[in-house]
Amino acid sequence: MLKRAFPGILAINQLPTADDVARIETCVHDNHFIAGVLEQGSHPLWWLECSSYTIEILAPERVQ
Repeated sequence: MLKRAFPGILAINQLPTADDVARIETCVHDNHFIAGVLEQGSHPLWWLECSSYTIEILAPERVQ
């Protein structure tokens, strides 16, 4: 699905993760999709299950 939605921009890199927690940093704080979701200065955590796949950014100039 990712490859079809963002061809040439994002891809699955086929390297599975271990169980891990990743800190998420938002770069746009005034986006209406996340308004009221995050407290000022907070950084949510994303739990990666064993065998999750990370995303490779193929065109960094097109990704925020």
